[in-house]
Amino acid sequence: MRHALALLENVIIPPMIRLREPQGENDAISDVAAAVLDTLEASAIRERVYPGMTVAVGVGSRGVANLPVIVRSVIDWLHGKGAKPFIIPAMGSHGGVDAASQKSLLAEYGVTEERMDCPVRSSMDAVHLASLSDDLEVFCDPYAAEADGIFVINKIKPHNAFRAANESGIVKMLAIGLGKQKGAASCHKYGFERIAERLASVAGYMMQHQNDRGARSVLGGLALVENRNHATCRIEAVPVEDMFARDAALLELAWEKMARLPVDRLDGLILDEMGKNISGSGMDPNVLGRYTVPFLRGGPVINKIAVLRLTPESEGNAIGMGLADCISRRLYDAIDFENVYANALTSTVLFGSRTPCTLPSDRDVVRAVVRTCNGGGPDAIRLIRARSTLHLDILDASPALVPELLEKGWVAQGEATPMDFDAEGNLSGIASLRDA
Repeated sequence: MRHALALLENVIIPPMIRLREPQGENDAISDVAAAVLDTLEASAIRERVYPGMTVAVGVGSRGVANLPVIVRSVIDWLHGKGAKPFIIPAMGSHGGVDAASQKSLLAEYGVTEERMDCPVRSSMDAVHLASLSDDLEVFCDPYAAEADGIFVINKIKPHNAFRAANESGIVKMLAIGLGKQKGAASCHKYGFERIAERLASVAGYMMQHQNDRGARSVLGGLALVENRNHATCRIEAVPVEDMFARDAALLELAWEKMARLPVDRLDGLILDEMGKNISGSGMDPNVLGRYTVPFLRGGPVINKIAVLRLTPESEGNAIGMGLADCISRRLYDAIDFENVYANALTSTVLFGSRTPCTLPSDRDVVRAVVRTCNGGGPDAIRLIRARSTLHLDILDASPALVPELLEKGWVAQGEATPMDFDAEGNLSGIASLRDA
């Protein structure tokens, strides 16, 4: 490593200017709990919940804004109808490959038995419900399979590896989230080129599945859409018969609301963090313009991408790190490769499990990006530093980019200053507007 680091010693990192995105329409929901209760009460689901009914409420691994408030509001509403709800992790193989890890991940999100006032039942076992065509198997969480009703809560967003009417959302959660590792593997068996049709078949079967009373066990789902600032802007209770249509319609809205980089071309991008709570690929390929599969295109052109940390919520799963060119040693040291490889093997996509160039400190990583991005000197390089692909409301930009950003309405928060590395050569994180 000594010879490699010697090549970075004289690299000049440009000073950076912090900028805040222009203030747009404020469409965030102010009273999330009330919005959840209102949409549930106005939906057809209301007539299908009866006293004593056991309801499995599926909660996933994605970073969802206001998740504890949303889940508790659903539980309170079900309690108010006399039902007996309980929570299950509905995250396929994410959050760890064992039941305790998935329950622990929900707890890190604030979803615990104490806070939700109901049991949290976690299992990595899967009940085999049916064999469909083309070697397609339908699996279901054992607790959900025994419940009178199933209700899922999930954010609707563009998927990072396939395009279809239904991508990441409440439909996918029925097929892959509830199916655990076995269900996820079955849907992924022929890769992402065919996953949309297989996912739809499994979800369609789940929607028709009957409980012991002869009624459809899936009640529906709570669909959530977030704006570019990671704030909840749409909450909709969707009965089972409308899940395909409303999931697809809300996906179009999610595309409109998605966070994006403000420029189409960068020499270098530094991300403070990546993780499963940010994107299924740790970093959203739709933001980066880089994908783990060969048949997706679109997005900005970025010469070099580096990441400095892995979020604790990822439980060591750094899947998607292969999208980066360079990572820090502290990110590498946080990786649980068993978790990464389980995710990669289940999805059949190995690209994201590749390990990028790993350097000792953040300073070394930034220098490596500057040295190899072919962007010219400090005055010419087009460099951005951001918290993550989910938090793009506050950015640090090199001087060459600032005029373009100012013209687009971005607001400078001060003068250009050197990156502030500590004694170990590491940076503190950038907070988003929601956390600042």
